[in-house]
Amino acid sequence: MVSRGWMTRSFTGCYAHGGSQMGHCLRNFFATCLAGSDLGSDLISLRSDQIIAVSCQTIVCSLPKDEAKIGFSSKMVLGRLCIIFLLARFSSGLHRFVLTMNANYFRLLVTAAVLILCSLPAVKGDEDQSSQDVAIRQLPTVDGEVFLLPYFLGNGETGVYFAASQDGLKFQWLNQGEVVLPAPDWGEESLTRDPSILFHDGVFHLVWTTSWNSQSIGYARSKDLLHWSQPKKIVLWGAEDKVRNTWAPELHHDDQADEFFVLWSSTTEQELRDGDGSEDTHGYDHRSYASRTKDFVTWSAPSLFYSPESPEIGVIDPFIACDDRSTEDQADDRWVMVIKNEMSEAKGGKNLRLAFAGSMQGPFGKQLGPPIVGAGTKIVNSMAEGPSLLKRGGLWWLYWDAPGSKFSYCLATSDDLRHWVDRSPLLQMPADQMRHGTVLAVPKHAVSRLVSGVHKP
Repeated sequence: MVSRGWMTRSFTGCYAHGGSQMGHCLRNFFATCLAGSDLGSDLISLRSDQIIAVSCQTIVCSLPKDEAKIGFSSKMVLGRLCIIFLLARFSSGLHRFVLTMNANYFRLLVTAAVLILCSLPAVKGDEDQSSQDVAIRQLPTVDGEVFLLPYFLGNGETGVYFAASQDGLKFQWLNQGEVVLPAPDWGEESLTRDPSILFHDGVFHLVWTTSWNSQSIGYARSKDLLHWSQPKKIVLWGAEDKVRNTWAPELHHDDQADEFFVLWSSTTEQELRDGDGSEDTHGYDHRSYASRTKDFVTWSAPSLFYSPESPEIGVIDPFIACDDRSTEDQADDRWVMVIKNEMSEAKGGKNLRLAFAGSMQGPFGKQLGPPIVGAGTKIVNSMAEGPSLLKRGGLWWLYWDAPGSKFSYCLATSDDLRHWVDRSPLLQMPADQMRHGTVLAVPKHAVSRLVSGVHKP
């Protein structure tokens, strides 16, 4: 009689080898079955629960040993186990018929059934995950870069902190977890919320939100993240503008126009009172605005940057990234904006969506795409805000803040901006409830001094 352990090892071997070796495994297995061993009697003696146990062991043993991929294979495995369970229950009802079956036919039938179930091709989602897993493992070698993340804690009253990562997943404190840029003493506008950082021509430029209800943003610069310029308060609005707030400035550089521009979210009294139904329950009705500068001294007057239509809704936290379509031809480049739908969850909001444009400063499509992460989606079904989007290693990396979730910070990846894989459980952050920052890929040498230096502000 053939042992059940041998059966399991044989099934496992056939499934685990795959590819060109699958045929060899099949031939060996069938040859053993037909060589006179009493496999049929051994299988008949198994109860339904034993068949399930053997099948489960077969599939679990053949899972990839990569910790990340085991998690991503869970849906596939559960689906197969459900099928095996139903077949096992069905087979117990046919027990009497099986006993009268020719032993050779029985051996072939059971062997083929288990092998087919265990070697079912992956669905599209599994293929996406598998290819993205490879890109993630290779990422640390891309361009000698690191992922830099400035963030704030609490209400932003202490200052700006920094973390960095070699692989985009495991972040560690910089400056031993101490504040890098202390909050300035600007009275009621002394917060350092929503820090956004840009590295351009060897200089780090940092902007942030100064208050819940102000008309200004903060700005400072540094060449090494250790020594910073004196923080400067930049008043973007005039008193006549009747603006309630200036939230989450996001700094960009337009190479074609050779200028910096800041995007942020504000509620104007005019927008709030226009009766279009896009106001929220907190007395805000946000749209995205922009101001431009070449020297961080002279700034253009604020102008409306983005306001969705059909339907018109409130939006905040825009972030723009270039999509080169993975080609060397710049003619097919486009720009991607990820932005938060600020409407209530009941109205389909509190999630992140995409819009596209042919140039960096738009105009972007007036109709937002479907939600990709956040409330109402399968990826961290909780309020999402403060996104950062970058493309590295052939993948799009979308980081965001989800204050009501169990994660300190969140991450999803995609190779086509349509199919997204939740990586949030894999993120390792040095602090709980790290709040809205900007994840930026920068050269390793640019952060080396902060890594090795001891900075005490």
